[in-house]
This record gives sequence, C-alpha cells and structure tokens, in this order.
Amino acid sequence: MKTAPIFVNLLLIMLNVIRNLMSVVVAGLCAVGCGRSVNADNRLVVSIEPQRYLLERIAGPKWTVTTLLDRGEDPENFDPSVASLRNLYDSRAYFIVGTLDFERGLIGRGQAGVTLFDTGRGLDHLHGTHTHCNHSDEHDDIHGGHDHEDAVDPHVWTSVENARRMAANMLKAMIELDPADSAVYRANYKALELSLDSCRARISAILSDCRGMAFMVWHPSLSYFAAENGLEQLAMGMDNKEMSVTEFRNNIDVARKEGASVFLVQPDFDAGRSRAVADEAGVRSVTVNTLAYDMQAELLRIAEIISSSTSRQTVRE
Repeated sequence: MKTAPIFVNLLLIMLNVIRNLMSVVVAGLCAVGCGRSVNADNRLVVSIEPQRYLLERIAGPKWTVTTLLDRGEDPENFDPSVASLRNLYDSRAYFIVGTLDFERGLIGRGQAGVTLFDTGRGLDHLHGTHTHCNHSDEHDDIHGGHDHEDAVDPHVWTSVENARRMAANMLKAMIELDPADSAVYRANYKALELSLDSCRARISAILSDCRGMAFMVWHPSLSYFAAENGLEQLAMGMDNKEMSVTEFRNNIDVARKEGASVFLVQPDFDAGRSRAVADEAGVRSVTVNTLAYDMQAELLRIAEIISSSTSRQTVRE
C-alpha cells in the first residue's frame, strides 16, 4: 500500500511550511527589537505631531520625520503598537518630549542604532496640575526628580517659549547627526525662531485685555499656555477617574465664581457631555486640539477663542 508514504510526505511538507512561517515571524520580531532598515539613515521619529512640525522646519526635505503617537491617541495612555515600534527602531534618531509616560517605557529598550535626543531639556516645568497621573521615579529622574504629589505637567509644547527651546534642542541634535549640513539647519532654525517669536507676540496682543481671565477645560492640557499668557485654567475633571456629583458641582461653582468664559475640549471628548458641562457653567463649548501638527496656528486659534469668549462674557454681564 502507498497510503503511508503519501501521508509521510504530506506531513513533511506541512512541517516544512510551518518551519518557514516560524522563520518569518522570528525574523520580523528580531527586526523590531534589534535590526534596522537600510533606509534608516534619513528617518527621524518624534513622539507627537507638534514636535514633527518643529523638526521638519529645521531638518528640511533631506530627512523623513514620522510621529510615534497615532492620530487621535492620548499621549498619557498611549501604548505603542508593533508597527510603531518597528518604525522607531527603523530610524536614525528618536526625539522625545521628555515628559510623556510612554517615552519612559521606550528608553533603555535597546533601540539598536537609534540615537535618543531629549527635546525638553532645559525647559521650565510646571508641577501639581497632574497629581492624578501615575508618574514613577524613573520619569521624575529625567528632569531632576519631583514627588508624585508634585508631578511634572507633560504638556510643555503648549507654551510658545517652550516650543522655541525645544526647537533649539532639535537644532543641536541635527548638527550632531549631520555636521556637514549644519549651516542649512542653522538657517532653517533662524527662520523658525522668527516665526515663533512673531506667534508669541501676536498671541500676547490678542490676549492683552484678558489677563487674569479664566477658561475651562476637562483635562488640564493648557497649563503652560495659561501661565505664559496670564490666564487661569480651570480643570473640570480628571481623566481615568470618576467624579462624584458633589465634585462636579463644586467645579462648576468655581468656574462661575471665576467668571470663566469658555469650555475648551479635546476632539475626542464626548459632545453631549461637553454641552452639558457648558450649559451648567453658562458658557460655550469649543473644540481645540493641543496635539495639532501646526501648533502655531492652533495656539493662535485658542487665543482668539478665549479673547472673543471673554468679550462676549463682558457684554453679557
């Protein structure tokens, strides 16, 4: 009978197919953890879109800059996918903000051949706005260490001055990566610096009559913007934490007492909930995006929203 030999041959073929598939999987995993593409020399990775905006203006068309954080993801709860990690390990350098939790998990993972740059080095950090966040000692060590009750506010890029300093750190990094084109990077940075200085001056002019005014947010993502422009940010809630009815009422009472004029919400915030909060406080609700690519345009837009809302509030009173 020939049944047995045929069965054996089929079994051997199946084993060979399985072995080949396993080889492909192992090779893919190795590529994520320990290998780099031959095209990695012109690839740079940043954590968030505002960084990409800054770095692309300094690096120019010679470099391809990609963002690790997926569109619509929350940087404080982001868990990089395998594809994101593959993109990271397939690049020449990774530019971190230096304040985001997911960055801590990536530092020291053995990014073979990937140079790490901290674009947040030397920034003046705010503390205490994110006491509900679970920041570890390792995170605090990145910028000098702080008690958990006095954790660093991660949203440093919402200050134009911080953005300028981040850009200066990026310039140093690009010169280190590619000293041959240092003159190009310096010229690009100078143009960006002038643009950022102009942006800050315009925001200051827009908000010149709003000093001391309050605005509402759900998550405190505009602390640096508020501090830079003499405004008061009132956080109505906390991400990842249920709020009691009493806590909510107290927050609304504070917003009314402080004369808040607008409720700024992120794109992923529930529209129905946003309207409910705004109605309770007697203000309008407007969607803003602190992670927008064109961070200058978005910060100018936020300034215009606060200014126009404050004017309406004054007329109404």
